[in-house]
Amino acid sequence: MHWNKRRRVSSVCSPVSALFRGTVSSSSLVSVDEFVHSSSSSSACFPSLPQTPYWFLSGADVDFQSIFALRPGLGLPSQSDFAAIAIVLESLLFKAWETTRLSPDARLRACNLKPYESGEEVSKIFIPCSDSGSTKPSAKYRLVWIASMGYLRSRLEMAHRQQMQSFDVESCGVWAFIVGEGRDFLTVLPPIRDLPTSDNVESGRVVLLQGPDLHRYVQIYESLYASERRNRVAGAGDGAIVPCGMALFRVWLGLDVSETDFDIVVSLLGSRISRIAWLDCAELALGVQFSEFQRSCILEIHSPVTHWSFVAGAGETQMLLALVYICANHSPSALTLHTCGCSRSGKRSCFPFGVEERSEVGGAGGE
Repeated sequence: MHWNKRRRVSSVCSPVSALFRGTVSSSSLVSVDEFVHSSSSSSACFPSLPQTPYWFLSGADVDFQSIFALRPGLGLPSQSDFAAIAIVLESLLFKAWETTRLSPDARLRACNLKPYESGEEVSKIFIPCSDSGSTKPSAKYRLVWIASMGYLRSRLEMAHRQQMQSFDVESCGVWAFIVGEGRDFLTVLPPIRDLPTSDNVESGRVVLLQGPDLHRYVQIYESLYASERRNRVAGAGDGAIVPCGMALFRVWLGLDVSETDFDIVVSLLGSRISRIAWLDCAELALGVQFSEFQRSCILEIHSPVTHWSFVAGAGETQMLLALVYICANHSPSALTLHTCGCSRSGKRSCFPFGVEERSEVGGAGGE
């Protein structure tokens, strides 16, 4: 038993601290090299990623060591897209389980588990009807720990009688992932065929510990999952891939980007010299006069991703509107989306350019 899984019997009575503390048992964590299989080659073999629930559950038995925040370049700026994806996924899985285990918002319930029948692909857990209003948070996309109520009680009582100082609570149940919900039931994957139990306890009544919402982790994983699937070569054999040219992804991570990836910037905004004329026109259309610093921020854009960080009132809204103007006029076929958090900016920016339906303008963001 891994020492980090041992629990004090006294703390088991606390539903949150007893079940969401420490790390899980150790197991072999696939290294990046093994995961990518020399993906720097265009014909590299990249293992297919599992479906979302099974990928999250793959972290249940991983002994996550200290994983620090990702640094720009990930230690090797020239690495392939797929090697970078593997590193991001490892960090994402760690954060999802850390969020689940350390969350103060865990919810403990007594439920009924529908017995497994041959061929079923999911399991249903029936829960008492409770707050069913529209403000009820969704239970979908959460990790849950499920244990037989009778078995868990018998193990705790035995530990108390034996005056055990620590106790492996997690081994009394299994982890699952919520993929659906109804008024009085939850649907989980994988299907629960058996729970840890002894012969003299009833297994239908269960204890369910529901973790926090993991929607944001699901969205990131499914984006990378879709990218991986899209970049496989159809009919070229399992695992065959083509270079995906994920320029935005690479710039976001601080990885090297080839010169060809910057062509999109020139095609949308023009070269620096041609951009000057369009910027002058944008100033007239907006009725503003940018400072030399503001103009240089716009004229020096050369990467697929540009991050601006200004104090409030520094004119970032007008600068973004100028970029919309340049893009819409230099590249009329491009769809320009401009987002912001204030409706006033959106209303002000809808008709100043003479740009018709081809450009959707909805306001400004500060970065």
